[in-house]
Amino acid sequence: MAEEKSRGKRKVDREAQEQTKRLEKDYLQVIREGDLTRFKAFLSGLGLPEASEQYRRILKLWNDVQKQKKL
Repeated sequence: MAEEKSRGKRKVDREAQEQTKRLEKDYLQVIREGDLTRFKAFLSGLGLPEASEQYRRILKLWNDVQKQKKL
């Protein structure tokens, strides 16, 4: 039990939490707007190269969501 107390709790990184919240908010805003150019810029801002498989998969999902919004 003494060992548990000496370890304590891990500190919370408030800055990282705030950054994550801003990222989520920006992501949702870009999706709602439906602007493909802005979405691509958002992905590039995250560091995803356009030639990557992950980028192509995300872009396909984006297109699928945009089609569903029009139905």
